[in-house]
Amino acid sequence: ILRLRREFELVSKFNFTNVFLMVRDILDLAGTDLHIIRGSASCSLICYLLGISHIDPIANNIRLARFMNDFRKDLPDIDIDISHKVRDKLFAAIYAKWPNQVARISNKVKYRYKSAIHQAMRQCGYKGRIPRNVILSKLMPHRADDVINKATKLIGKRRLYSLHCGGIIFFKDDVPSKLKIGRNQIKYDKNDVEDKGLLKIDILSNRALSQLRDLSDRPLSDYPEKDEQISALFATGDVIGLTFAESPTFIKASKAVKPTNVEELSIALALIRPAAASRGKKSSFLDNWLYNRTINQIVFEDDAINKIMAFLNCSEDEADHFR
Repeated sequence: ILRLRREFELVSKFNFTNVFLMVRDILDLAGTDLHIIRGSASCSLICYLLGISHIDPIANNIRLARFMNDFRKDLPDIDIDISHKVRDKLFAAIYAKWPNQVARISNKVKYRYKSAIHQAMRQCGYKGRIPRNVILSKLMPHRADDVINKATKLIGKRRLYSLHCGGIIFFKDDVPSKLKIGRNQIKYDKNDVEDKGLLKIDILSNRALSQLRDLSDRPLSDYPEKDEQISALFATGDVIGLTFAESPTFIKASKAVKPTNVEELSIALALIRPAAASRGKKSSFLDNWLYNRTINQIVFEDDAINKIMAFLNCSEDEADHFR
């Protein structure tokens, strides 16, 4: 009850209500199709009680501060993973429910050295296919300096708009015509959306959900937390053919952790993620696990929050802010 009261206080304080309701509406449009929520939204008890997330943050002792806290003023992210086979159908249903109020966002692709050289060559009159390894002294001996000067000015400037992998935003009124690129895409990228305080929801494709969908219509929440046969599979590293589990590094992680439940499996997955792997620490993490030297390991952001709280004797929100 205290956790739920705290979440409602934050939702009310920062006016986040519409985020939860919009995501719930989108999932209703998806019907019985399997979905998962990635990222910190699984820290929210409201998300769990609304059926947005399948993870109970109380039972799993997950800190709320990672999702929302007194220091966070921007809208919290709730990213949805859904089967790649039904995502286009879901987008169509969203456009139908909120006509001309929803748009996909863009990536602003900028010129880098190579693309700038190619564009400058065209501007200086080069025709035809540009080879992979450009040697200006051979291809354009009389315009090489001009090409380099033009390319230098292009680097860092916007080259084109590409479609974001899954981000959509909602407008209270119609999508401004001046922002449109094509039918359902606009010029804003994720930074523009954040700066303007617009509601963005990522709807992302997940091939593993597609595979699971083909095998069974069983809800994700109905799968057991523990399974002896699955545990034996991961402990031996015999995981070839399992999506997200085939890399040599993950096989090493699963042998080290020997996961017996969903939480321990997520530890094995977290150990091969970029954050844990930075500055060459991936192997040391796994070697420490193999030799049971785990007492000082920080795997999840929650681990860092807990250590900061204990060290500084501060609140959860302050600890996340310091993190």
